[in-house]
Amino acid sequence: MAIKNAPKVPAFSSTNDVKATLQYLKTIDNSKILALEVLWTPQDENDPLSEQEFLTNYPCLRGIKKMKETLPQNLLKEKLPRFLQKCTQTFESDRRYRNDLRYLRVWLQLMDYVDEPRALLRTMEMNAIGSKRSLFYQAYALYYEKMKKFEEAEKMYHLGVQK
Repeated sequence: MAIKNAPKVPAFSSTNDVKATLQYLKTIDNSKILALEVLWTPQDENDPLSEQEFLTNYPCLRGIKKMKETLPQNLLKEKLPRFLQKCTQTFESDRRYRNDLRYLRVWLQLMDYVDEPRALLRTMEMNAIGSKRSLFYQAYALYYEKMKKFEEAEKMYHLGVQK
């Protein structure tokens, strides 16, 4: 779930944009770095899923953002989990989206609402969703830490660094 007043990172159109954003990020308190909303940022210049194409083919992102901005907290907790589940299932078998950071973040948001996050992580793992992203392994490691399985968590952190 997004944190109120979190700094927003713009989409990059040049290396100068990246440099300026990095300078800006250096000024942000480390505790707020985790709250950065990069959901809309294309992966890189060769991103096969441009933002417009992604929103056209995957309008769930627009819906998630709108729900978070407009629904009261109690209604959001009721409606968002089902919507996230629908979003993840819609493109679960589409290989183009598997390692897209925006799609991965939708899956990870869903983890906050499921009874057994391990089952969701296994589904992601079996379908190679996020398997080339360190964020996937970080989420897996955090799950293991929560379960007090520190050796498994450390293995996941190492896998994430390798990716």
